[in-house]
Amino acid sequence: MKIARVLLVGEGSKPGIRRALDELNAWLRDRVEVAAVCDSTHRELDPGPNGLVVILGGDGAILSAAARLGGRPAPCIGIHLGRFGFLAELEPSTCRPYLERLFAGEGEIVERLMLRCEVLRQGKTLHSELALNDAVVTARAAGRMLAVDLEVDGQLVANYRGDGLIISTPVGSTAYSLAAGGPVVEPDSDLILVTPLAPHTLSSRPLVLDSSRLLAVRLARGQRRAAALVLDGQRVVTIRNGDLIRIRRSERPLRFVSIVERSFFQTLREKFRWGGSVPLNEEGERGKARA
Repeated sequence: MKIARVLLVGEGSKPGIRRALDELNAWLRDRVEVAAVCDSTHRELDPGPNGLVVILGGDGAILSAAARLGGRPAPCIGIHLGRFGFLAELEPSTCRPYLERLFAGEGEIVERLMLRCEVLRQGKTLHSELALNDAVVTARAAGRMLAVDLEVDGQLVANYRGDGLIISTPVGSTAYSLAAGGPVVEPDSDLILVTPLAPHTLSSRPLVLDSSRLLAVRLARGQRRAAALVLDGQRVVTIRNGDLIRIRRSERPLRFVSIVERSFFQTLREKFRWGGSVPLNEEGERGKARA
């Protein structure tokens, strides 16, 4: 993998990220061309041929950058400067040796499924956007029940009544879907997940679908309450009765650069304390729980 230029992305209005951007920018310029330094005011991201997008921030920054890349083939890598950092590959204190290895041609490209989410009103496309984690159909007013119909490849699956419906990618299986009781799947799986959000029935359970499926969501007939389509927890589209929400696998995946030797299961253990395990200390003994 040859890297000719780097596009730096981060929310420069935050002092810690601004400082990190400036320091990394100065360090990079002795090694590779820096195409630009971008923040949330840049609606599109494009580093050009042989470009790498380096994102400084938390998971929210990576989700935002994924949508703004708009399906471009440029790979990206995250440097964790947020609170959780499940999607970020690198840590600030150790990122520079790994970046040096990337510039030397090491690392591999891994592809992650994204969702193409469209809102159609009277047969015309009102909104079309990509989502890396999930697309959530929910009521605009908190605590109000919503009724929606889900179709898969033109066949009615169910009418869901509850707080809404979460449609997520494998990457998003560890986000809102997990909190709502959905399954965890490996991020390179070729699947789409459907998780009811607080369903008002005991028979509603999560679905795991092949990624080739076309999903259609409509507000149930007679549903008068305002609803919204929320993409990656960041972008909100108001939905009216009669609108069609169409969700399918994007024709282009998001491309991440992987350079750190860490398995998905190791990440689960480190980030989520998966399985309730207690980390071992340097002597191989179980550490004492903190009060």
